[in-house]
Amino acid sequence: MKFIYITAFVNEGFFLEVKKGMNDAADMLGVGCTFTGTPDADVDTLNRMVRQAIQEKYDGIAVDIFSPGIFTDVIKEAKDAGIPVIAFNIDDPGSGRLAGVQQNFYRAGKSLGERALPRIQENSTVIVALHDEGVSALDERAQGISEAITGKNVKIKTVITGNTPDLAKEAILKNLSSDVSAVLCTGQSDTEGAGLAIQTLAGAKPYLAGFDVSDGIKKLINEGIIDFSIDQQPYIQGFYPLLMLYQNATRGIVPFDIDCGSDMIDKESTGFKVDSLPGCRPVCFNDSSLVRKIPGISLSFLQVFNIIQCFLVYSYILN
Repeated sequence: MKFIYITAFVNEGFFLEVKKGMNDAADMLGVGCTFTGTPDADVDTLNRMVRQAIQEKYDGIAVDIFSPGIFTDVIKEAKDAGIPVIAFNIDDPGSGRLAGVQQNFYRAGKSLGERALPRIQENSTVIVALHDEGVSALDERAQGISEAITGKNVKIKTVITGNTPDLAKEAILKNLSSDVSAVLCTGQSDTEGAGLAIQTLAGAKPYLAGFDVSDGIKKLINEGIIDFSIDQQPYIQGFYPLLMLYQNATRGIVPFDIDCGSDMIDKESTGFKVDSLPGCRPVCFNDSSLVRKIPGISLSFLQVFNIIQCFLVYSYILN
């Protein structure tokens, strides 16, 4: 059996962990799976990729639906051909896909804004950064952030940074001014890039928080440049779509939506992470997910949960 994942931003560092989850699921299930897409969200090319997957008779397709309506027609074509489609990373429930595996973006953005609110100065300017325009996930996070911080009578300045930390660093530096009290980011590239920009400043620095976890972001959190970042567990976004596509293709089990959560990663938590257990990689939390050990017990709750979960999945396959 063969499956395919198609994303709009294939070169973004965020998807490295998505690929790990996908590859682990493929190895466990004994199936082939390809990860592909465009570097620049080219809608026509992405639709051609989905149609090619239909023509090549893939057993299931996972699609990153970064904007509503862009895949509705081609998803119907897949459905007519008997090929299940699941959304990952970004969803469009009205597209006809069977399920979506992603974060609740608006709620996560609002959580970020609420935690940042006490650190924002009254009547100041707040930069809300997005690495690209026209991406529904970033727009929803930005909306949640903006609604959460309105009580401080701030001026919100939206900055499109570009989709690498280096581009984001330059964009943030160009837009910083003395009246900017905070920079609130919506994705991995802009969060890391904003941290690199603020790191270069002498004297007082604006408050910074954002989304996603990378080695660079964890380092900037530990250095006190970034206060916190909200994780969306990309490993889950790689693992579970393939598992559900396989179950649907082989046994007709209907996929279901999964909310990947919005855990806040800060300086107190960056020293802890879920360890992979022999023969069973954690399938509920990505490598950046952080937990504290239970006093007197060698395994965390999450590790115990992962053992049980892996046992159930393997039992399902063997049966």
